[in-house]
Amino acid sequence: MAKPPRDRRRLISRRVIIGSVGAGAAAVSLYRLGPIGILGKVAELAPEEWIPGGKPDPLMEAHGLVGAALPRLDGPCKVRGAAAFAAEVAIDDMTYAAFAFSTVAKGRLATLDTSAAEQSPGVILVMTHRNAPRMRPGAAGDLPLMQDDRIHWNGQPIAVVLAETQEQADHASSLIQATYDVEPAVTRFDAAKQRKRHVLYFGEPLQNTIGDPEAALVAAPFKVDQSYRTPFHNHNAMEPHAATVAWRGDALIVHDSTQSVRQSANAFTRAFDLKAEQISIRSPFVGGGFGAK
Repeated sequence: MAKPPRDRRRLISRRVIIGSVGAGAAAVSLYRLGPIGILGKVAELAPEEWIPGGKPDPLMEAHGLVGAALPRLDGPCKVRGAAAFAAEVAIDDMTYAAFAFSTVAKGRLATLDTSAAEQSPGVILVMTHRNAPRMRPGAAGDLPLMQDDRIHWNGQPIAVVLAETQEQADHASSLIQATYDVEPAVTRFDAAKQRKRHVLYFGEPLQNTIGDPEAALVAAPFKVDQSYRTPFHNHNAMEPHAATVAWRGDALIVHDSTQSVRQSANAFTRAFDLKAEQISIRSPFVGGGFGAK
């Protein structure tokens, strides 16, 4: 992250959004559409900021490619190590960030001592809920980071350290001491299902409707009823979760590890009350976009 002037130094906290789209009442038509048609139907229902024009990539409708030898456009760059991922972007006068995480699943921060981290060599700033920029309520999802002393999950970021090197930031983050007022946490799926709550996805309310899949299968002109078993797999992304962020005047440049640059830009503009022309999300290469990535 490039250093802005000391009188206006700011940090944008990166957020990860995980969501799902529930099947609607049109279960019969979706069964007949197939996977590509389903994506197209969902795209038509999605807000404009999710997919420009409300239409998916036209290449998704291309046929005749199964079994064809198609070279990846980014393949040569990746195999040669020439593809620059988000954490590899070089910026002059850059600072480096490291998080400190909660060690309980639910509760409140009783104490948060950052004094040792603040005095550690190379540290420029230690940010917590006490001095973090305020996000617009509801614009950053239902669990925005470092906006108050609440703990919602084990491993939740409770502080971020900015330092002159990554090693200095990592060391300083290990010096942060926290204690908690622990509250009972819901850790079983069946118990969580009994506690319904309003959830936002990219700032939009989810609409989940349960249809009748069995009736849809009966009405479908073609049916496949089979069981398939696959072994366990572990995904190892080429690129970790990372972002390189820099202010250029009043413009925010974000090199992000994302497949969804438009959605990320929309999240920044909503959370920090920025204009669309102020934010630029750049992600020419994605080192894995699946599972935990």
